[in-house]
Amino acid sequence: MWIRRLLYSAMILGLLALSTVVMTAEAYAECKVTSSDPTYTDGQLKDLKCDTAGNLSVSVSSGTVSATATAAAPTLTEGDTAAPLSVDLSGNLRMTLGTLISGEDETNNLLMTSGGVVRLTQIVGTGGVPSTATDATTSAQVLPVGKKTFHGLVTCTGTCVQVQKVYGAQESSATVAKSVLVGTIQMSGAGSNAPATGFFTTDENFSYWFVVTSGTSGTTPLSSLMVMY
Repeated sequence: MWIRRLLYSAMILGLLALSTVVMTAEAYAECKVTSSDPTYTDGQLKDLKCDTAGNLSVSVSSGTVSATATAAAPTLTEGDTAAPLSVDLSGNLRMTLGTLISGEDETNNLLMTSGGVVRLTQIVGTGGVPSTATDATTSAQVLPVGKKTFHGLVTCTGTCVQVQKVYGAQESSATVAKSVLVGTIQMSGAGSNAPATGFFTTDENFSYWFVVTSGTSGTTPLSSLMVMY
């Protein structure tokens, strides 16, 4: 009798061990090897999928992530809810920064740096050319830090004269009493074919800069002051 009970106990323990092995194998299964996408019903748990080489496959549902191939970047309007990724006709993803990097000059296709002439800023005159010259004080302007060259020019009919005094200031105010005279350009010349020019270079750095012109004379004088840096 006791032998029969022992056999029954051994059979039960064997079944329990086999069940544990099967459950453990199922619990630790990593992925389901398949060459095609399986189908599922509502509420069914989805298996991880891998190919026959054991590589895990991940599919993204249509509409969640997409890219549109166009010859030019798309134009969006206010309130658009769908903004797909954009690729060119070669499949290259377009990436454009919404905020410029410090020093980026898109107009002139340059990355501005100090120590070399990479851009011009006009303080006296407008439009890149000399403008009507009078004795006046310009508004305070911001210039980049680093070495700068100030180049003045005056033209007119007859003898052209103008003095340009360049001031540096720590506040946004063209007030001589609160500023430092950095350089003076004294110009005198005859005629538009022989304009009066002058320049100076400085390493001085201020928060703001302005120019005071004086002694302007000549018939219809035109002057400018360009800053190169």
